[in-house]
Amino acid sequence: MKYTKSRKQRSHVKVAATALVALVISGLNGIAPVQASNNNNSINQQYSAGVPEQLLVPNELIVEVDPSLGCQNIENLFKRENATYYFPIGSEAWHVKFANKTDQILAWRHLAKENKVISIGYNFKVTQCGNSAPVDSSAAGTIGSGQTQAAAGEPKYASELHVAAVTAGSNQPKPQIHSFNGFAIMDNGVVYRHANEDSALSMNYDIHMGGENASWTESADHGTMIATTLGAKWNHFATAGVVRDPRIVSARLSFDGKGEMTEADLITGLGWAKGYIGDASTNYPSAMIIPLNIIPPYSLSNQAYHPAFHHLCKNIHDKFSGLVFLSAGNNGMYDASPRVDYINVVGACDQDGKLLPNSNRGKCMTMIAPGKDIICTQHNGQLVSGNGTSFSAAIAAGVAGLIHNKGREYGKFLKNTEIDYVLKATCSLKPAAGWSDTAGYGMPDYKAATNALK
Repeated sequence: MKYTKSRKQRSHVKVAATALVALVISGLNGIAPVQASNNNNSINQQYSAGVPEQLLVPNELIVEVDPSLGCQNIENLFKRENATYYFPIGSEAWHVKFANKTDQILAWRHLAKENKVISIGYNFKVTQCGNSAPVDSSAAGTIGSGQTQAAAGEPKYASELHVAAVTAGSNQPKPQIHSFNGFAIMDNGVVYRHANEDSALSMNYDIHMGGENASWTESADHGTMIATTLGAKWNHFATAGVVRDPRIVSARLSFDGKGEMTEADLITGLGWAKGYIGDASTNYPSAMIIPLNIIPPYSLSNQAYHPAFHHLCKNIHDKFSGLVFLSAGNNGMYDASPRVDYINVVGACDQDGKLLPNSNRGKCMTMIAPGKDIICTQHNGQLVSGNGTSFSAAIAAGVAGLIHNKGREYGKFLKNTEIDYVLKATCSLKPAAGWSDTAGYGMPDYKAATNALK
């Protein structure tokens, strides 16, 4: 097996499971999933073209192979195709690199003929779906010791508006039962110990170097904003979070927290989080927050372009009690990718529930959540105002965690599928038809969900 220096410590990844979804990608005029079978003669062997090069990591593929072939035989398969690098990033998925595009094209055509190859896809670049601007604490309103926060639905300060919108008041007590197994943030890392004490990390994992790293103070800007949107409380930084005292884990996808993040990195991070907070017993659900995406029609919602990613998300949902919350993206475009029940795609709205002009919309939409002027803290403690679907995904995930913990207080052991049902069924701002391509099922409403659980 060939490695690069940054991958030497990724020994946690093993080829161990049987394939759940069998797809092969082919076609000159775009990518379409094709079911793998014992006879691949019917598969169009042509290399898939047409994706803008700037969206891709040059000369790289993500290839799913049936692990029953055996690790050594899989390695030999890639060696035969002149791969310069091949490394398992999941139970079936491999990250494969080539010296040039010609080798990549030939490998795609040859691998598509292999009976044990489940799917082939590009390694896309993924981008963060949020931006921020510094604000002065006086603009948000500060709170001193002993003061009372505003009740849900009656925001006292600008920094509580997004919490009130989903009726999860910042004055809520800490949960009596911590049965929700945690929130995993897929980003450029989160500062290990930052000012918002209720957002303290349980684990920071660097997928490139391996192990916990507590010193990401110069690069973990976006990830820390997502963490403090999810779990900050009112304090001297005047920020409010949806969940009081959550368990947060973080997968740092970018090398040194800087530079580009890729789909292969995302798959690796999700695989680690699945093993760290996933629960096969179904008693302790968790949430994966993905504040990243790609411009439509190549978005992560599109299973045809991202078969290995979808395979993993479905496995997390079906077998490890996971809920996946994916940012819809900030391109202001229509995404025609069909909805799937194992990924919640979250669009961004203002405090009145109106979809933001730059939020993507479309057939893949599951719900909306506030994504405008979200007051949170950055990696260096700077108070910032955030905008984008990154924050919306974190807010929706937070409400899901609250629903589960409240259910336990009521003696109900909600599975991830039941949490998902309650979350969607009790949304406010629900479209007249029950669902729309601009609002999904509406905006999460914690108070309504709580009433439904009683």
